[in-house]
Amino acid sequence: MGRHIGRAMVWLQCINFALLVYLLIEKLTSTGCTACHRVPLLPVNDITITAAGTLSSLSLIIIIYLIVFRNIERLKLGSLIISLISASFGMFLLEGQLALGKQICLLCLIGTIIFYLTFCYMFYLIVLKETWHRLFGKQDNQYGLQKRLTNRNR
Repeated sequence: MGRHIGRAMVWLQCINFALLVYLLIEKLTSTGCTACHRVPLLPVNDITITAAGTLSSLSLIIIIYLIVFRNIERLKLGSLIISLISASFGMFLLEGQLALGKQICLLCLIGTIIFYLTFCYMFYLIVLKETWHRLFGKQDNQYGLQKRLTNRNR
């Protein structure tokens, strides 16, 4: 089951990467979305922010691929940090768009949601799954868990 979710996360990040590349090309060639041009409290323009999001998405594709398919465990914390920063920054930009112009760019919203899904998956993989295995061992079925909990209470 874990490999299937990991494979889905790689594909979601590929979709996010394609979406952000499309958004970057749109911003370079034409005016783009009017909501994206308003970047609150930052001295950079929207093209720089989209390029940073594209690089972040590409790095998450590579890192999650290496974690899921090559079993390189050392990269888990890095992917958690990158996805947390990307999701938080995306939410900050969306809140700025909403506060300044009372409108939200749909493509930016989809990219932020995908970054949050990646963060939730990495949080599950690093924190929740590891904690569950430390507390209850490798036995995840209901009867093994029930037996283990009743033996602890005695």
